[in-house]
Amino acid sequence: MNTQSCIVFECWLDGEGGLSSDKNSPQNRDRPRWIHMDYSIGNAEAELVALGLDPHISESLVRIDTRPRTVTTGEGVFIALRGVNSNPGSNPEDMVSLRMWIERGRLITVRQRRIFSVQDVRATLDNNIGPYDIPSLVIAIVERLADRISDFVDAIESHLEEHEADVELGGKAHIRRQVSLLRRQTAVVRRFLAPQRDALDNLFRHSGGILNEDQAYSIREQSDRITRYVEDLDIARD
Repeated sequence: MNTQSCIVFECWLDGEGGLSSDKNSPQNRDRPRWIHMDYSIGNAEAELVALGLDPHISESLVRIDTRPRTVTTGEGVFIALRGVNSNPGSNPEDMVSLRMWIERGRLITVRQRRIFSVQDVRATLDNNIGPYDIPSLVIAIVERLADRISDFVDAIESHLEEHEADVELGGKAHIRRQVSLLRRQTAVVRRFLAPQRDALDNLFRHSGGILNEDQAYSIREQSDRITRYVEDLDIARD
């Protein structure tokens, strides 16, 4: 019986903002490789081990529930992050998990639910305006995750402004229900953003030589962005 592969897509960066998906191309032998996987399909953990990953790292990449964190080893860096859930019919605060294994010439990303931030970056590569190496690929994904978190925080603030304007018009019971919903959404998202900030800060400090100084500071900027979003959510909650 054939088992469906857990690999969503696999590509090689061409160094000019584009990609190649031809596994048999001799040119791809030395190019940066990106493998994107769905751990809910097939035996993802076994495939990760077959790709040469340490069993402990493989287990971390497919763990059902994991909070944002960073682990540095001699072979690479593991980082788990969260993104806003943009899937149709889903609640944005039901944040989706993205795990990454970063090596000098290879990035493995693992998810269960579709992550639009990853699709955003893949689209830039399809259009030949994408990242050109593994560090810039990681930075692009982290930036897209932060962009969508920013949109969520802006929406929360916009809704609160609307409710403030409606208070004088009556219907306070309805407003109270809406504010209660916003408070719950804010609390759920903030619970993941605080450790996400720390995970990115740890990636900045302990990138294992994979990121150069400028690239590491790009990650630090994203950590600072998340810090601002945590502060904005604290203000909105209050």
